[in-house]
Amino acid sequence: MKLPGGDKAIVSDEKLLGYLLNPNHEHGASKAYLFKTLLGIERENAEVLRLALLDAARDRDTTRGQESPLWLQVRNPIPPERPQRRVYCTERLACARR
Repeated sequence: MKLPGGDKAIVSDEKLLGYLLNPNHEHGASKAYLFKTLLGIERENAEVLRLALLDAARDRDTTRGQESPLWLQVRNPIPPERPQRRVYCTERLACARR
């Protein structure tokens, strides 16, 4: 299934730079470490991640994950810049190397 509204997805600077790729953020530091270690993505080349997330939201098939009354988690494989690795990210942006 396609992500509902994926063509209207937005990846804000606040979420990308202030949270996901911020090694000093209380909750985002572990994500920043993951993106840097696995893919070499840091704040300086954040546009690579932004474009991959937008592309995935718009074009890639997703798989339903956990649900609660407030949110639906979907899994969406995003091919990274390094072709020997595959990273799976959810809408909530918890990622794991496969």
